[in-house]
Amino acid sequence: MYRKVSPVLLACPVVILSGAALLADVFSGVMAGAVVVVYLTSLWTGRWGVFLGAALFSVLAIPLLTFGVLNLWGVVLALPALPAVSFGLQSIAMPLMPSSATSKPRPSLIAVSMVTVLACGLFIAIVVQAIILAASCAMVAIVLLGTWYVQFRRLGRQPLVAEVLESRVGAGTTVRREVVIRRVCRSCCNVSIRVSGGAVVESLSPVRINGDSVEVVVSLTPLLGGPTDIMVYACVSDELGLIYVGQSLRILHLHVIPRAQVAQSAAMRFLEKGEMGEGGGNYLAGDIAEVAGLSGGGEYVASRAYVPGDSIRTVDWKHTAKLQSLVVKTFGENPGATGLILVNLGVANADEADRLVYKFLSGVLAVVGLSQSAAIGLYGDGQEERIGQALEGRALVRRALNATAEVQTGIEWSRMLQPMSLQAIEARINSLRRMGSETALRLLGLLGLEARVMREGVRVDPVGRLIHNAVNRFYPSWCVAFTAMQWDAGSLLTELRSLEMKGIRTLIVDVGKSDIVRANRA
Repeated sequence: MYRKVSPVLLACPVVILSGAALLADVFSGVMAGAVVVVYLTSLWTGRWGVFLGAALFSVLAIPLLTFGVLNLWGVVLALPALPAVSFGLQSIAMPLMPSSATSKPRPSLIAVSMVTVLACGLFIAIVVQAIILAASCAMVAIVLLGTWYVQFRRLGRQPLVAEVLESRVGAGTTVRREVVIRRVCRSCCNVSIRVSGGAVVESLSPVRINGDSVEVVVSLTPLLGGPTDIMVYACVSDELGLIYVGQSLRILHLHVIPRAQVAQSAAMRFLEKGEMGEGGGNYLAGDIAEVAGLSGGGEYVASRAYVPGDSIRTVDWKHTAKLQSLVVKTFGENPGATGLILVNLGVANADEADRLVYKFLSGVLAVVGLSQSAAIGLYGDGQEERIGQALEGRALVRRALNATAEVQTGIEWSRMLQPMSLQAIEARINSLRRMGSETALRLLGLLGLEARVMREGVRVDPVGRLIHNAVNRFYPSWCVAFTAMQWDAGSLLTELRSLEMKGIRTLIVDVGKSDIVRANRA
């Protein structure tokens, strides 16, 4: 795209300056030799800013050195050195290109700088009555302005053209697309990706210029449902870097399907036809089976083919090696076992609400798919906690669908420290007491204060009342909590730890993070 200048033309300033130095006085000859050295050194090392300065200086110096012999005709002798200036501009155009520019063509910083230098040189030449210097500056300025106008006409206001791609994708799913932008004219360009809708750019490959097209690969993750337009904001310049123009292009139109919609469709399909289908609980099937005691806690029944979502702990390695495909073990059900599903209905924003509904319904469908019964306990910031009776099958799914309509957004909460259960804090207090150092005693006071505050909070927290109510009514064999780990984090970890000490298996599904399922390890 650039640097298409003949080596012969690049050698012209060196040859002409060397010859002119022989016609000038000693001082001028030494200065001309210094310029030649700087010119060749910068050309060899690729220091294009220095090279551009040396090339421009040589254009202005040649008429001065040959004035005694050629008079004003020395300006004509400087013309063969102008391609070196063009080469310097081409070489420095891309590195100096900004990441953004206005939609109207504007002169670049290097163009403004060169015009300023030439204007100052012309003013000084007029003041000191140096006619040859004034002629040299005027000649370069005229060539520069003429070139700028030609490049302005070539570049125009819309130098890039892109085709809009249509794509359907689920919210939270990372998509990777190759974007091809066609250049209307030969130009440099610096492309940056911004998003005009709810999406996060995960990665952006370096810009590749292939002939008349610009190629870039972008990976992004849409967050919410509805159409999302992905825009490319490009800064484009001519190949000499004299003009910049900004342009925005719509390259991708995403039809985003909310995660909650996928789970709700699977739940409605189950209510109508009794079929799970795609998205029908596979997401949490393995984790629910493990916490419900169906991943090895019961009696071994048979083996079957692996289904996405099965826990790695249930893999039947013997049959897997024999059949060369993943096989998992199935275990007998625990008759009469009832679980407890806790749901914090308060979330910070729409994206957390989308994750909560998706994970909650997926978990309920997984429970139903495992032929388990469960009671659903609901609570939230400013809401009265309530727990229903143990249900199974369609009744449990219908209760879960009704609960999703009560999700509240706008519950903002910032946490500076990793949440801990009361039991974990007390264990650390005991460790500090055994240490006995001055620093340990200071930390002991802080942890003691935190333990007292948490102990009082657990007594009145909705999570504690829900769990105690469930234990008194039917004593669950397992408990799964869906929460964004906000204000309820400490109390929830404490109560679930107490259940684990009683032999009740627990699991926390953190909807405040993009795609994390974690067991309670307090």
